[in-house]
Amino acid sequence: MAGPLEQVWRRQQVIAQDKPVDSNAGTILAITATMMGLSFIVVALRCWIRQVMLKSFNIDDAVMVVALGMAIGCMTCFIGMAKNGAGRFAKDILPEWQQGLAYWSYIIGIFQVTGISLVKISIAFFLRRFVQTKWQRHFTMVLLIFCAVFMIYSILTFVLACIPLSALWKITPSARCWSKDTLGLLGTVNGVINVTTDLIFVILPIPVVIKLQVNRRTKITLVAILSLGLFACVASVARMIYAYEMFADPNYTRNYNFLIWFNVELHAGILSASLPALRPLFAKILQNTSRHLRTRGYNYGSRYGNRYGNQSGNTHTRSGYRRQDDIPMDTRNFAREDGYNAQVSTASAKILGDDGSEGGILPPKGGISKRTEIIVQEARDGPEEYGKQVV
Repeated sequence: MAGPLEQVWRRQQVIAQDKPVDSNAGTILAITATMMGLSFIVVALRCWIRQVMLKSFNIDDAVMVVALGMAIGCMTCFIGMAKNGAGRFAKDILPEWQQGLAYWSYIIGIFQVTGISLVKISIAFFLRRFVQTKWQRHFTMVLLIFCAVFMIYSILTFVLACIPLSALWKITPSARCWSKDTLGLLGTVNGVINVTTDLIFVILPIPVVIKLQVNRRTKITLVAILSLGLFACVASVARMIYAYEMFADPNYTRNYNFLIWFNVELHAGILSASLPALRPLFAKILQNTSRHLRTRGYNYGSRYGNRYGNQSGNTHTRSGYRRQDDIPMDTRNFAREDGYNAQVSTASAKILGDDGSEGGILPPKGGISKRTEIIVQEARDGPEEYGKQVV
């Protein structure tokens, strides 16, 4: 059975046989489908990491899943619009398509404003787990409440635009609708609020990330990923500019720049908020890769040196410092006459855990915590781990 995109393409081909027209529907669907695919993959990986790897699926993850659902709804609307002439010039849109095109163009707006607000609510919930000071916690709660109220307000602007509501997509002589000037003003106000909140959610996490107990490389990476939210700001400004095109240019249906940039804003928010959650997966991949390289280094130790930096004799010991996530760990070795080496390692708990969970990256609020790792190895047969106990 043909999928929705293929059905749209086939329908356009049948129509083109009778009346060849210039349609941009394929480009619109390609752009939106690409963004949808990226967001779906990232959010799916985020949920898998939280639920399977970390066993810590939180409310911010659940809200992001709902936001992804809004993005899927947007993709469905774009397909419905393409079936009804989106991508064509106004003169090439058949009269029987007008109502369907107006209907899907209306519905997609509700999905988009709801999804963007849900992304910000998810970020606010996420930040509340990290902020340490009282004013930061209060400020994030105010942002959370504001975004929830703004979401309801944005939905109401769509629901109350016309009475009856159906007048938005079909001709109703007795309908009472807001004027174009009122709709333009509401769009501008909504855009300014979105840009402002986007900037706040980009700037607010930076001092939080700086105080995290992780290495500098990780901090820079997190800040860079969170800065993707700036692209959401750019998209919000662009769609405000193109909003007036819908009232001034009858051929706005050719490209639907307003809705495209609205969609970009939604997906940029989803990606910038979800990519930092993928760190545990990347850390696991790098850890396994590093372990594989160290094993190869031992097997070819005569040429490259073994993984403990000792190329002579049969006794392999670790000396100096062992680094875990770029955090030094003091290591002491105790050689024994029976051919075994005992190793005791201690490290502060103020490091990012191997599983990438948040529990170990926050600045401590008090007390002293230390991890002791005892490793016993058989020195005669190489550095294969014989027993390991973590206290």
